[in-house]
Amino acid sequence: MYINFGSINSRQAADGSCTAPLTVDSCGTCRLKKHASLPTITRYDENAYQLFYIAAGKAHFWFDDAEHVVTAGHMVLYRPQEERRYIYYLEDHPEVFWVYFFWQRGRCSAAGA
Repeated sequence: MYINFGSINSRQAADGSCTAPLTVDSCGTCRLKKHASLPTITRYDENAYQLFYIAAGKAHFWFDDAEHVVTAGHMVLYRPQEERRYIYYLEDHPEVFWVYFFWQRGRCSAAGA
């Protein structure tokens, strides 16, 4: 498995001052090389979004208990407080990029930004 990622302390960066209404918390990439699968089930209770880009192969995502197979060239967005349930299989040859971000929705007006 190859994983490469970086992160910042977004709670300090997203200070609510509207200087950065959108803050990237972390981003990375993953490719399976030997592991048969990489399952993930988590729930984020904060104001975090997670965006996936499937660069190669395919990945399996669940929304409302329904599985969706997402192929190369497509994206998936999980919204705040949604359960994030997904799995990568070695046989699918997935290469996936992701980004976590926070959006200060409703806190910044056009005049104040």
